[in-house]
Amino acid sequence: MFFRRVIIFVSVFILAEVLVFGFLYWSTVAVYERKLDQEIERDMAAFEGTFSGLSTTERAAIVARRSADNPGEIDSYILTNRKYEYVAGNIRVWPSDVPDESPIVELVLGADEAGEKQIHKARTLTFPDGNHLLVGRNVTELEEIQVLIRKGLVRSIFLTLLIGFVGGYISSRFAQRRFDRINKSTFAILEGDIGRRIPVTDRGDELDVLSRNLNDMLDRIELLMRGMREVTDNIAHDLRKPITRLKSRIEVTLMGSREAEAYGEALERTIDEADHILAMFNAILTIAEAESGALRDRFEAVDLARVARSVTEVYEPLVEEAGLEIDLQADDPVPVSGDPHLISQALANLLDNAVKYAPHSGPLTVRAFRAGSEARLSVADRGPGIPESERDKAFERFGRLEESRTTPGSGLGLSLVRAVADLHGGTVTLDDARPGLEATLTFPATRGL
Repeated sequence: MFFRRVIIFVSVFILAEVLVFGFLYWSTVAVYERKLDQEIERDMAAFEGTFSGLSTTERAAIVARRSADNPGEIDSYILTNRKYEYVAGNIRVWPSDVPDESPIVELVLGADEAGEKQIHKARTLTFPDGNHLLVGRNVTELEEIQVLIRKGLVRSIFLTLLIGFVGGYISSRFAQRRFDRINKSTFAILEGDIGRRIPVTDRGDELDVLSRNLNDMLDRIELLMRGMREVTDNIAHDLRKPITRLKSRIEVTLMGSREAEAYGEALERTIDEADHILAMFNAILTIAEAESGALRDRFEAVDLARVARSVTEVYEPLVEEAGLEIDLQADDPVPVSGDPHLISQALANLLDNAVKYAPHSGPLTVRAFRAGSEARLSVADRGPGIPESERDKAFERFGRLEESRTTPGSGLGLSLVRAVADLHGGTVTLDDARPGLEATLTFPATRGL
């Protein structure tokens, strides 16, 4: 694959070189040739107009004067009689392969001191009295330039091929070795070595970026798998008791009194236990949906202040029953983009935890406000709080700071809050309220509803 790309790139470079040298030829040699042709035509036209009506001797004198100024290094002239015998000019012999009257042609006229042939472009004309005139220009240097351009093109193509294929082979081998290392790590991961990671160099190139992204993905997968194992263990621990109680209550009811009242009471307790189990599974499904990101499709404009007022209104009887009161601070609109149901559920979980773990400990403060480019929703209580070292554990699924698990709950409340925050591109933090705990949901704020 890499070598095939090298061939394509080398071919493109060669095409570019051909175009560059072609333009160089056209802009120098071709233009200069056209200029020489025009000069020859003008010179011949001048001779033709001047020679009209003159004798051979007079013509010879004119050609001799012109030839004296141009000894054949640049301009070429020869005047002959009817038999092509030399009369005047700086060329001594009429070329044998040129017709009497010809358009501009390229021919060899003599040689220089070193014996190198001199190439000329020339035009001939025959007058009515039999005189023959040849007018030309020396283009030997122009021919040498053409040869240099052609040789330069060939050498350039050869050098491009050499550098391209050698460099391409080396770079492809280098890249292939890096891909082999990536594939080796990938195969090891597929075979079960989940802790294996793709090696990353210090170059910071595209392969390193790809490797880092893959490693981040593997970290995420490993975290999810570890979370699944923990969820499985915790589900087994948390569901064993309610299901055992459910089974025992049914068995005791069946073995006991057959009265309708006893059956009714047993069924009510059974329904309560079933509701608790269903609530736990619903929370797990909601967290899974939020973590998948699929719910972003139904985002809409949400006012956090309105959400705070709605949720606190619902929870106010429960709060009063616990001997607490709510201090709501949500006067100004706080617009965000999100799912109003999930945000409400997250706030309800925070309030539920505050009521559950901070009974009879002063007011609960619920705030919705803007802080620069952020929108925040917070719940503060006056309870015992959570030690800083334990706050991360509080967000884990089925994470229960109370190891005995005697307090009602499934340990999914704050997990759901974090999943909602992540879904909305925000964060959730637990801070010391001095005294108590303040849980804050932070979202990216929008301009308006």
